[in-house]
Amino acid sequence: MDLTSITQRISEKFAALGHQIEPAKIEEKLARMINEFGVPEEEAERSIVSDYSREFGLDEHIQTANVASDAPDATPIAEVKIGDWATIEGVVTVLFEARSPSVAQSGILADQSGSIRFTVWAKAQAPALEQGEWYRFESAAVDEFNNQPGFQVHSGTAIFPIAHDQLPTIEKTSIADLHRGIISLEGKVVSYTERAEGPVQIAGVIADGTGAIRFTIRRGEAPPELEEGGWYQVEYAVADLYRGAMNLQFNAGTKITQVSDDRSLRPAISPVAGIKPGIVCVRVKVLQEYASSSERMFQSGILGDESGTIRFVTWKDESAERLVPGMAYTIYYASADEFNGRLSLTLNGATSLPDDAAAINVSPLPERLAPETATLEGVITVLFPPRSASIAQTGIFAHSSGVMRLTVWSNAHAPLLQVGEWYRFESAVLDEYNSQKNIKITSGTVVTPLSGETIPQIDISPISGLNPGLISLEGKVISYTPNLEGAVRAAGVIADNTGAIRFTIRQGEQVAEIETGGWYRFDYAIADLYRGAMNLQLSSGTRISSLQGDQNLEPALTPVAEIKPGIVCLHVKVAQEYDNTSERILQSGVIGDETGTIRFVTWKDGTVERIIPGKIYTIQYASADEYNGRPSLTLNGSVIIPDDTGEIEVKASGDEVTGALVHISPGSGLIKRCPVEGCGRVLTRQNYCQIHEIQPDFQYDLRIKGWLDNGRQTWDTIISREGVEKLLGLTLDGAKEMAENNPLGLETVYYHLCEALLGRYISCQGRVIENRLFTSSCSFLTFDSARHADLLNRSEVTSHE
Repeated sequence: MDLTSITQRISEKFAALGHQIEPAKIEEKLARMINEFGVPEEEAERSIVSDYSREFGLDEHIQTANVASDAPDATPIAEVKIGDWATIEGVVTVLFEARSPSVAQSGILADQSGSIRFTVWAKAQAPALEQGEWYRFESAAVDEFNNQPGFQVHSGTAIFPIAHDQLPTIEKTSIADLHRGIISLEGKVVSYTERAEGPVQIAGVIADGTGAIRFTIRRGEAPPELEEGGWYQVEYAVADLYRGAMNLQFNAGTKITQVSDDRSLRPAISPVAGIKPGIVCVRVKVLQEYASSSERMFQSGILGDESGTIRFVTWKDESAERLVPGMAYTIYYASADEFNGRLSLTLNGATSLPDDAAAINVSPLPERLAPETATLEGVITVLFPPRSASIAQTGIFAHSSGVMRLTVWSNAHAPLLQVGEWYRFESAVLDEYNSQKNIKITSGTVVTPLSGETIPQIDISPISGLNPGLISLEGKVISYTPNLEGAVRAAGVIADNTGAIRFTIRQGEQVAEIETGGWYRFDYAIADLYRGAMNLQLSSGTRISSLQGDQNLEPALTPVAEIKPGIVCLHVKVAQEYDNTSERILQSGVIGDETGTIRFVTWKDGTVERIIPGKIYTIQYASADEYNGRPSLTLNGSVIIPDDTGEIEVKASGDEVTGALVHISPGSGLIKRCPVEGCGRVLTRQNYCQIHEIQPDFQYDLRIKGWLDNGRQTWDTIISREGVEKLLGLTLDGAKEMAENNPLGLETVYYHLCEALLGRYISCQGRVIENRLFTSSCSFLTFDSARHADLLNRSEVTSHE
């Protein structure tokens, strides 16, 4: 590639400003950016000009020349594509606190078409960006962030501030037609509130004849001169979605001009069935009023019109007015929000005008069902600090059939409950919280403390048969770790002949002393599920008694294929040992038996030893957990006994999937990975890692990403380098040679894979997680004439029938 003309152009530009640059250095930089990083020629030229302008202190002169003459048009944010080098212009609407020393700044940039997240790397040594200011970014690398485009400011990105008198003109939009991005509108400020605390200094509502929208001004921004009731032209405000509703943000770059002429405002009325999150005007009838469940609540109930009904709430403040049941109102600028999938209206700040009730025909509401009540006996296991003055106490209540959250309302005037104490609740209200049953203590609930013989007896259960709730069991303390820090004071494992279970003791709980190796009876312990495994909590209400005599414990062995989260005992063979990926890991690999295999890990703690590949062991009381849908074992704390007397033929674990490869995704073939230890992310076409910036010393890899379809189901499939090499006989070195000797470069390998594999039937052995298949072993399916004839015969019989 001839870079002479570009080199000469850069050299002459700086020579004219009195700075001589050796052409060979310029050409070396150009060659590296264009050939190694894949940067387009014009972007590489601008990047090098920007570097030298900063070096010679010529930023202002060079920037002015670039913007005025040969600068490319900016790409609208909505049109930027992942993998591009882009020129973007917009306003910085938000700046986030940097979470890593490698990041100088991050935030949101917006233009007329939308918004995009950006990251400024510390290595870029870029000028500090200011919120509310406009900038032009040249040679920004666009990558992916949470499945959305985002751009990176690196050392080759040129940043030019845009003066306010050079901002693009934005056409005025009605509120009903607003979209995300930088907008202009005209409207009336119908509410305006200054807030004393929080990140938002000013909040309000602005309206025109098509609708209304909330606006906010963050703390630290200079507040504009706005008055409630005034009409204004608003330019360069930022529209964005928040909790499903469009909202406006005014910042330092927003231009606000008062409109002097007198205008009438006729708000658009929304039918109840058409309400969406945001600011709405409705004409409704008050159908029902509820009894207040909170001291902060002024009124709540149901409103409705011919199209449907909606719940409303008014919180106590100086301007709150009560609506009269049966009356009709036109309510202007109420706030519609969604909570747990249901819409509700907040009337604080809205204007409610009485209307003609006879003109609104609403179907009568069915009478509210009486709340479900129950009588329960159990123990208080945890009490939390109440978050509202309307709540006296809240905590966790355990009884014989489960564990529930408990709330005691202040107006119930109930006696103060104590952790570890037993109570009987008569006529407690059963409700639902986060899809779980909970109970509420109201003024109609009778609370009776229980003690001594009034506490119900609980039969002893084997560990393998435990269910959530209060339980009794007998078992041996296999391990016990006291004096822990944090919320848990002590932890360990209890076992009987049917299984084993983890137990914990929280800080502050008064529990009888226990010792490792001792047999005990535990009454009124609390069993509950945690991360898919049954766990035991010993609390102040748990009775612990030592059992005398020498008892025999024969741990029940679990086949590998039947392992579930919890504590397990196994008889297995070490099938494979992995290279360590962390300094904290002592050993990791795969163990298995005749039923399957499972991954294991041992962390460095000074108490465990390596297990030897090919050897057989009995492993007692290992911890089984699930991560990303896959079970794994942690051997720390377990008892590992070598077994030299038998042999185990380990069954190859995994799933077999057969189908046609119907799609091969971009990003397949020869790829580049980040060489930083522990990273390995796939680099963009510019050799860019979203964590570690540009990586010239990348590592090549080979893979296929695509869809495997058997006619009934489709799997999102990833075939590793080993699988690609076995399937096609194409080695990594062969793929590199193919790319180096073809003008298409890396895409040559991609097209080769498509030509060789698309539409071919293959069989893959690997692991399926949800709908994704991970495999390193694939083979082509060959034509089976006997099966083909059988299918034809079956087809003919079916058609004749």
